[in-house]
Amino acid sequence: MRTRILSSLLILIVLAGCNTPTPPPTAKPSATAIAVPQIEPSATVVPAGAPQTRSTLPRPAVTYPARPTATPFEAPEESEEGVYADIDNGLKIRYPDRWMAMPPEQDSGLLQYFASPGGAIIAGVMVNPAGNEELETLGGEVRDAILSGLQSIKVVSDQADRLADGRAAWTSVATAKREDDTSLKVSVTTALNGGRAYTIFVFGIPAEFDQQQADITALTTSMTLEQPRMYGIARDQALVLAGGESTNPREYDPATTHGSGDKLLFSGLVSFDPQLNLVPDLASSWDISPDGTVYTF
Repeated sequence: MRTRILSSLLILIVLAGCNTPTPPPTAKPSATAIAVPQIEPSATVVPAGAPQTRSTLPRPAVTYPARPTATPFEAPEESEEGVYADIDNGLKIRYPDRWMAMPPEQDSGLLQYFASPGGAIIAGVMVNPAGNEELETLGGEVRDAILSGLQSIKVVSDQADRLADGRAAWTSVATAKREDDTSLKVSVTTALNGGRAYTIFVFGIPAEFDQQQADITALTTSMTLEQPRMYGIARDQALVLAGGESTNPREYDPATTHGSGDKLLFSGLVSFDPQLNLVPDLASSWDISPDGTVYTF
């Protein structure tokens, strides 16, 4: 865990030894929406022949809306001013007015940077596996990893905290010095969600840090965590094929695929619930002929 965090924080060490980066003209990245056509389910046609007598049996008590055979991408959420959102990691952060959100360097291990007006205060957010460690223990490990590139480290406070949504967190505040003897003040806030550790770290010159303490607190506690989503599907409800999978969900539907294989995923007219009871799937309801030989969906 510690090695993974250290490798993710090389960029912080670089920042600690350099001048504050100048924010790029474009402050907020925008999500690229992938449009996938809606696939309409096809109706099952009963061949013409002798008229069938409809069953007097009641239809299913619950009807379900018909679903497409290929799962479409969920429409992306509208970006909200002053909010950084990462649905893949189930993360939202509301940053203070006039602060800027900046994308990190590629392969830095960080999700996003934030900069105060003028760039005197820099913040970053990252996600790491949490394993089975307790929040306090993990919070201390993350803090030590972040501070490891600095000198004359003094932990000012190290205590349990709460995010704005009530989730438990662990916040550490410390002072330290760069190699050039410049003083820094650093805060590290970590929270847990679904086996992952989410961390916001903030650093700057102590005088500037104290002057902007209200904004820093608002930033670090604004983090809200929810179930990560993949292409609009909750991560705990998604089936992920390990390696070599197509990014086009239509390739896994026998009605739309251009190839073949053993990785076809699709919906039928009916399905089974966890108790193996027959339930509607693409079909919302059906009728059964009196002799039980013809089903009309």
